[in-house]
Amino acid sequence: MCNEITAYSEALKCFLQGNPANMALASGAKLDPQREELELTYFGRRYTIALTDGKINSAGLTEIPFNDRTLILQYLFSTNGLPPRERWQSFLQLPGGMLHYMPFQNIALNPLAKAFNGKIHLLTEAAKPLGGTPLAMGHTAVQVAALPKVPLAAVLWDGDDEFPASAQILFDELASTNLSTAALWVLGCEFAERLMAAVKGTHLL
Repeated sequence: MCNEITAYSEALKCFLQGNPANMALASGAKLDPQREELELTYFGRRYTIALTDGKINSAGLTEIPFNDRTLILQYLFSTNGLPPRERWQSFLQLPGGMLHYMPFQNIALNPLAKAFNGKIHLLTEAAKPLGGTPLAMGHTAVQVAALPKVPLAAVLWDGDDEFPASAQILFDELASTNLSTAALWVLGCEFAERLMAAVKGTHLL
């Protein structure tokens, strides 16, 4: 929790020092000068970010988790505004990704493969609330705009008698120009968590 609070505090500080118009232009957020806020889509849900104090709200949510608040603020002040290239790379290919790949595999990839093993046909449905669309990769795959300039892809291979189920979360070639590798690590884990929560829902089974 201490690390989460520190990351959020740093993100908030940088956001409040940023230029709202520049952040909106680069990030794909909508600036409302009268309300003094930015509106941003994150994993298919609309969030408002107050320019005065960085407070984040979303309709229907009483509290925004630390990870989500931190990622939204980090993205707003750090994105360079370049559009995605739609050329995919694994976490291993991110700067320094090799150093943190094993935890990413244990926390995001392996649980994702296990959750969808034997029911990978549910991936597209699970991704719909996130604004996901099918992607022609693996046995099945989806693409989701986690943030306006940061698409992610989830790719699944179903298990059989010879090979275990496996999963990959892929990042756009320009992902590291929008967020640090540490932030992308968290974003990828959040993506996996949302997909797993959806497939565990009774409405998908």
